[in-house]
Amino acid sequence: MPTVDFTWYNYKIDLRDNLTEKRKRLSSKEAIGGLEDKRAVYIITINEPFCISYPRRPSNILYIGRGAVWNRLNQGHSKWMEKLQKGLGLTFSIHFGSPRVQKTTDAYKHVEGDLIRIFIRDFGDFPLINRQSALETKAYDYSDAVLDILKAPISDSYMAGISLFLDHSIMVDDLPE
Repeated sequence: MPTVDFTWYNYKIDLRDNLTEKRKRLSSKEAIGGLEDKRAVYIITINEPFCISYPRRPSNILYIGRGAVWNRLNQGHSKWMEKLQKGLGLTFSIHFGSPRVQKTTDAYKHVEGDLIRIFIRDFGDFPLINRQSALETKAYDYSDAVLDILKAPISDSYMAGISLFLDHSIMVDDLPE
C-alpha cells in the first residue's frame, strides 16, 4: 500500500463568514483552494474548553467527512453547528486537506473511511456527528503528520467533557433552536 501524506490546513470557523472572509483568513493559496476541492477530507472539532467523552478516551473531534469544505459547511453542517453554538456555547475549527494517491481518483473517499475506522478503533465509537456505517476503506499507510490530528491528546485546558451525547439518545436535531 502507498503511504498517504498531505497537509492539514486549520481554520477556526466563524459561522458568519462568507467565502471571501474565509479566504482572507487562510494562510496560503493551497489552503484557499482546499476549501473548494471536491476531493478533500476534513475534520470538524470543538474548541477548548470542551471535548467529547468517547468510550476509550476524550477527543475534540465531532465529524470526519469528505467533499468541498465550503459547500459541505453551507449545505448542512452549519445547521447543527449553529444549534450547538447557540445551545451549548461551542465554537469550532475545521482541519482539511487534499489527499492524493497516484492512479486512484477516489483516494479521498478511502482516506475518509480509514480515518473514521481508525477513530472508532482508538476512541470506541463513531465521531459524534457521523451517522454513516458503510465506509469506503482501503487501509492505506499514513504519515504521522496525517494521523497526528486523530492522536492529539486533550490538554489540561479542556475543562468540560460532554458525555450526554454519547449514547446518541440526545441528537443535535433535539437541541432548541
